[in-house]
Amino acid sequence: ICPPKRALCVVPGSKVEDWYTELTQHGNRDWRVALLGGPTARTRRQRLRAFRRPHHVAVINHDGVAVMGKMLLGYDVLAVDELHDFKNPYAVTSRALAALSENMASVIGLTGNPVTENLTDLYSVFRIVNPQMVDAEFIPWLQRYFVYESRPDELGRRQYPKWHPKDGAKETLAAALRRFAPERTWNNVRALCTRGKVFVDGERALDPAVRMQGGEAIEVRESAPRVRRHEYAELRVLHQDPH
Repeated sequence: ICPPKRALCVVPGSKVEDWYTELTQHGNRDWRVALLGGPTARTRRQRLRAFRRPHHVAVINHDGVAVMGKMLLGYDVLAVDELHDFKNPYAVTSRALAALSENMASVIGLTGNPVTENLTDLYSVFRIVNPQMVDAEFIPWLQRYFVYESRPDELGRRQYPKWHPKDGAKETLAAALRRFAPERTWNNVRALCTRGKVFVDGERALDPAVRMQGGEAIEVRESAPRVRRHEYAELRVLHQDPH
């Protein structure tokens, strides 16, 4: 990502400053980074002041997308951290982000778990990363792949009705997800771990095979002994680039 393209990074509020620090300290020296959220941009006026300064990359918190709305349409690349947080298609932030993604040249979604509770969560993932894959409205898509009914549990007890995938729906949705969501396992990312210190959730992992039990944030830092081979929970990067 470099000029003339401009990128918008949408991240959780707790990570706004971390992203800004990483981009300013370790990104391209020619990049100008704008902070559109966090302590220095809490109000709309503060966001606008930072937004109007010339920049190549902007970092904004999730809720800030709905606050600034159409003003964010001038970017070329959209990167969304913790994409699964937008699983509710009717939430204001989810609708704002979906509308924004339709006008982007490239959309990158970052998530360790595209499905948090139910396969219906995939609608919002598709809607943001690749809008062409789903209906513009949630209900038609939902009724195409799911049926609302009560099914017995493992002990034969009747459960409250909920949305269950129809026959073949799981396979269809899994195939659609694999089109743009490569699975990141040890075998295809081990080159990243051949050297460097490994940190799990910000703490040094002396024995990654034991520490990485799933759901942790994994980071590799340079200049350290080789990390021994291990298996850990899959990391997924969702990427859609029509070009």
